[in-house]
Amino acid sequence: MPAASNILMLVHSNYVDDNRVRRQAETLTEAGYKVHCICVGLDIPGELNGVTLQAFNPAAKSGKSRFIEVIRTFGKFIKETDADIIHAHDLDAFTAAGFYGGFKNKRVIYDSHELYLESMGLYKRPVTRFIWSVCERRYIKKAGAVITVNDTIADILKEKYSLKEKPVVIRNFTNKPESGNFDKNIAAKVNELKAKFPHIVLYHGMLRNGRGLEMMLDVLKDKPNWAGVICGDGPLREKLLQDLKKDDSESRIFYAGHVKRADFVAISERCTAGFCYLEPIVPNHKYALPNKFSEYVQQGLPVIASDIPELKNLTEKWGTGIATDNKKNIVAFLSSLEDESDRNSFTDNLKSAAKSLNWEAEKPKLLELYRRLTR
Repeated sequence: MPAASNILMLVHSNYVDDNRVRRQAETLTEAGYKVHCICVGLDIPGELNGVTLQAFNPAAKSGKSRFIEVIRTFGKFIKETDADIIHAHDLDAFTAAGFYGGFKNKRVIYDSHELYLESMGLYKRPVTRFIWSVCERRYIKKAGAVITVNDTIADILKEKYSLKEKPVVIRNFTNKPESGNFDKNIAAKVNELKAKFPHIVLYHGMLRNGRGLEMMLDVLKDKPNWAGVICGDGPLREKLLQDLKKDDSESRIFYAGHVKRADFVAISERCTAGFCYLEPIVPNHKYALPNKFSEYVQQGLPVIASDIPELKNLTEKWGTGIATDNKKNIVAFLSSLEDESDRNSFTDNLKSAAKSLNWEAEKPKLLELYRRLTR
């Protein structure tokens, strides 16, 4: 049993669908820690794979009122907890730990999932951004440890705040998911699409501005042998559905909505390539490493990635696909994948990448960090 066995995790998400948080919590539970996670959402189980969950539902759906309520709720648990470590996911939870005395006699981990201050949500909102920047600057040097998702962001945080140590990089990589009970209706619709079009490109992620959805749909207009499957939800959902009707693309695009992990596996097994695209419209996009890159690699799908540093580096290092912002290059890449021998040329590269770019390779860094903090 670890020397300090009680962990309080704080996350402004529903936990169940937050793969990074789930992987970390379950890894720590398997290692003997007792993890109590405070999260947000409806119908959250009281326990999942050994992790104790306690959910609450903010009255406000968005905006300043919601964040204030979330931080206050986190603060209530921080003041009452006897946990040895507080693991705060992202800046709102970390701010709560600082404001409500979480640093007193406790080790606090700041898990920065992104460059929060450079995110779309704070784009053209200088006052709100300034308030969050004060919070991050005030508390980050007090943290027992800082974790983030890739080397680029780790270097930025270290330099910006003159940290003594570079944040620990724990990337958002997944293991190959096991097949499970999938939605047969979804599989049937993908099969219908596959019967009409030899090849399918898959998009899995949030439906937001800057995620390359427009690029993907534009590319498919030039590829009559290709169709698309879009999995996910978000602010662009209604506009996306309306655009598909306007362009008469509904026959070539299947919108599956938010899907379970087993459904994602079933869908990806019927696809030819995966679309992992972030437009560098804000620094947070430019320096990101999307989770879906690892998901596609684990499923053996050649990846169409945007030309941003982390994706470009991995794509070129492992030969997993293409990293470009040029539509003609993407069209040509899809054309090459229509040839079976060209598709097969990626198989070995993807298998090699899958052996290294997975959670099993990342989680020892998390466990070593906890061992260091609890000595």
